[in-house]
Amino acid sequence: MFVELQDLATEAKQNDGRLARIPLKNRDREVEAHQLLHSKFSHMIDNYKPARESLTRHSSEKNTRRMQLARDFLTGELRILESASSWLKNYCQILKQRESV
Repeated sequence: MFVELQDLATEAKQNDGRLARIPLKNRDREVEAHQLLHSKFSHMIDNYKPARESLTRHSSEKNTRRMQLARDFLTGELRILESASSWLKNYCQILKQRESV
């Protein structure tokens, strides 16, 4: 599976930075690689949410601006992760549907 992730990264570097522009030779391994990425993103999302919420609970008047900047930063990163995770989930479903046809 690591080979497929390396192939995806190499392809992204050689093109416009997006993953999965050209299907890999082994579709099962491609699905596994994308599912691994989806799993990693989901894990990161699960960690970001409590971190963002803890900034809300622990804000004080002294650090209000810093806390707001940190919350905004985490919120932006969370949006990106959720978008990428959603794309990966949908892409894997499409690949699996093509397999069954």
